[in-house]
Amino acid sequence: MMEQAGFIEWETEPFSVRRGPRFEEVAAVILAIDTYNEFPKHLIKGCHFHEQNGVDA
Repeated sequence: MMEQAGFIEWETEPFSVRRGPRFEEVAAVILAIDTYNEFPKHLIKGCHFHEQNGVDA
């Protein structure tokens, strides 16, 4: 759904996800999720972005 809306660009071979042309429309929500300390740990465990940025899972 996010790809169809233009928020992300999704590739399966090789697997990659990039910001889409409409990403800025949802960027504030993504950043809020990233900075929210009470975000359920089971939803970020294994997330490479959070692991690379020091968020405890």
